[in-house]
Amino acid sequence: MRDRREANTLKPPGNASDVQALIWSKKNQDNCRYRIGSLKPGRRQTVEFRAIEVRAGWGMSGPSLDGDAIDNIKLTFSGAATDRVLFDNVEILE
Repeated sequence: MRDRREANTLKPPGNASDVQALIWSKKNQDNCRYRIGSLKPGRRQTVEFRAIEVRAGWGMSGPSLDGDAIDNIKLTFSGAATDRVLFDNVEILE
């Protein structure tokens, strides 16, 4: 997974802050995260990252996903109970 990248388009209709991608790592037996940050309402944002940028642990101080297979991806964010984020055009490249 050395050169694998995520290319996703995110679009929130409302406020979405502290947006993160969580990816389960079988190798590390932990959730790994990539912090995207805040998104502007109604605007599409392309998000790309490499597996080496995704780190285990809450503080992202653990090992990376380098050499691990992607098991699942979850998108988390802070916002009101009615806020949503459109997760579109997902592409995983190796």
